[in-house]
Amino acid sequence: MTAGLWLYAVCRPWIVALPALAVQRVAPLDDLGGLEVTPLSRLLGLPPSPIGAAAVVAGPHGPRALGVERCLQVAALPPGGLTIPPAALRQRRLTACFPITLPAVPEGLAPFGLVLDASAWMAA
Repeated sequence: MTAGLWLYAVCRPWIVALPALAVQRVAPLDDLGGLEVTPLSRLLGLPPSPIGAAAVVAGPHGPRALGVERCLQVAALPPGGLTIPPAALRQRRLTACFPITLPAVPEGLAPFGLVLDASAWMAA
C-alpha cells in the first residue's frame, strides 16, 4: 500500500516529497522511452537544478516525467511538519514543509523539505 507514503527526491536546494500514489515509476533519464522530461525546478520557479532521474506521474493528458537530481526513498512524512497557508507563498504547488530526518542527505540542502500538492503540479 502506498497511501500515506511519499517519494523523497532532491531538487536543489530542497528535498521534495511527492505523493507515492501519484508516482507511476521512477527511472533514470535514459530509460524514459521518449517521454519528455520537465524539470521540477522549473515548475517550482527555482534556478535550474541538476537532473539525473525522473518521477513519472499520471497527468490529465497522460504520463509526465518530472526531472529531479535523484530520488532518495519512499517513506511516510516525519512528524513535526508545518502546513503552509495558501496566502504565504505565490507558489501554490507547495502545501507543507517537514524537518529533514533522512539518513545520508546530500550536503548543501535546506534543513527542511517541501511537500508538493499533486493536483497542482500534475496539471502544470
